Amino acid sequence: YQKALCEALANQGKYKEAQDLVAEILRADPNDNEAIGIHASLKLATGSKEDAQAAIADLQTILSRLPRERTAVVRYNLGRGYAMRGNNQQAKIQYEEALQIRPDYLQPRIALAELLLQSKDHGRVMQLAQEVLAIDPQNIPARLLRSRALVGLGDLNQARTELKQITTQYPQVMEAQLQLAGVDAAANNNAAAEATYKAVIAKTGDLRAVVGLSETYLRADRVDDAIRVLRDELQRNPSNTKIHILLGNVAMRSQRWDMA
Repeated sequence: YQKALCEALANQGKYKEAQDLVAEILRADPNDNEAIGIHASLKLATGSKEDAQAAIADLQTILSRLPRERTAVVRYNLGRGYAMRGNNQQAKIQYEEALQIRPDYLQPRIALAELLLQSKDHGRVMQLAQEVLAIDPQNIPARLLRSRALVGLGDLNQARTELKQITTQYPQVMEAQLQLAGVDAAANNNAAAEATYKAVIAKTGDLRAVVGLSETYLRADRVDDAIRVLRDELQRNPSNTKIHILLGNVAMRSQRWDMA
């Protein structure tokens, strides 16, 4: 019951309460593999490198105790920990091992594809996304990975077609909206890119949309509009270092020395 409650608390975002409860379980039985696994998952959920290292230690402990055929989930989470620590090679090894153990396991396939995007291995990303979609045709992360692979492979038209389908079916998925705007911008369809970036900013204020909109204006030689967008963002978030840097770069490029 306590372990189920831990997972329920974590699903509600109550990580501190879940961590306190799993600590209580481990005080009673320090060798409880399931509790150690929950503890590791909670550490990974914080997103910090220090907690990721603690999670790795927990997961390696479990790995040493279980037969290989029962370690797919452990290896997937271990891969996540290594990725958070910046050790992409070890993360890749763990994801691939998880897939060898459980070929139908979708999460490590998606995580591996996301990792491979960083090295621009678009062909392999496409393959992994297709494998996920063969099992789960509506899997949104896999569809978004496939569209990113298509962009990387130079097929902007097909990428745009797929992204339009996603944004029509799931208008709340902002990642698809951002990708669509990026594809339109890459195809010099600045009006469409502008409209989508503005819609995302209005709904969420996502910084990526602010940056994308300013870059779209710059490509169209609309320097004043680019500056206005960045200044508006600084009014909302005066301490945002990235926007300060971007605004300085725009000022330098446009020779607005009074702003630079």
